[in-house]
Amino acid sequence: MAKAQVSKLRFEDLYKRIEKGDLDSVYFLNGVEEYLKIEFLRLMRKKLFGDSQASANVEKVSAVAGSAARIIDLASDYSLFSGGRLVVVYDAQRISKNGQEMLVSFFSNIPPGNHMVIFGPESFDMRRKFFK
Repeated sequence: MAKAQVSKLRFEDLYKRIEKGDLDSVYFLNGVEEYLKIEFLRLMRKKLFGDSQASANVEKVSAVAGSAARIIDLASDYSLFSGGRLVVVYDAQRISKNGQEMLVSFFSNIPPGNHMVIFGPESFDMRRKFFK
């Protein structure tokens, strides 16, 4: 993500990659299909934590204008148990421009084994920092 990768994978292709164990540190997904979001998170959790619930290793955050630092802190922490951490961020459009810059610069520094999934709205301004 730090090298300005932009991927427009279909969900089916993304699922196949994850099922093979090819996990990226950061995912940005936008759209209105709640079922697809739920299925994506289910698959990520299964791949990261197996059949265990591992709820202590999953953080869900609804973004607000000043939440970038908190999101970075959550994604920087090491897991309490094995399997890494999964930080899920909803409402990415609410993150300020400065916050977006902070997050983008952090993407390449996510500790190994930790992952971040960022959900945006159906339509997202592609000029925003997440896409640069």
